Amino acid sequence: MATLSTTEILPHFDAQMRRDLSPPNPAWRVDRVGPVVRWVSPREWPRGCGVYWSDLDEDTADGAIAEQVSYFAGLGRRFEWKTYGHDRPADLGARLRAAGLEAESEEALVIGAVEDVAAATAGTVPPPGITLRCLDSGEPLDGIAALQSAVWGGDWGR
Repeated sequence: MATLSTTEILPHFDAQMRRDLSPPNPAWRVDRVGPVVRWVSPREWPRGCGVYWSDLDEDTADGAIAEQVSYFAGLGRRFEWKTYGHDRPADLGARLRAAGLEAESEEALVIGAVEDVAAATAGTVPPPGITLRCLDSGEPLDGIAALQSAVWGGDWGR
């Protein structure tokens, strides 16, 4: 099996986990507005509104940002613009801050072939209280699905 490069993996990640991802509850609305995908949660969910994917460039970014800020302000809702280091334009974070949005702590995305990650971490001992185990079916995943359903509503069993 050939190992994919980052430039080959990231479009798949964006499609599966951002652009085409279904929201956690059928009551949430997904709007595709030009180069932006936003989610709008029901009013009873104070969190969950946001821009989860965008395909912007230097010429379209400021207008799209202003449009989304105006849209969510019109709803009277707080929202998050989820960004990743590979998002365009390269200065998207600075443009979002210039539009009045506040940056949260940076998060990391780690992607790799299972074989490569396993080889790189072989013999690694987790910190005390942490147990690593393979989750492929059954009770552990059922528990995670039950937690997600309790927090977000809907059926997370899939």
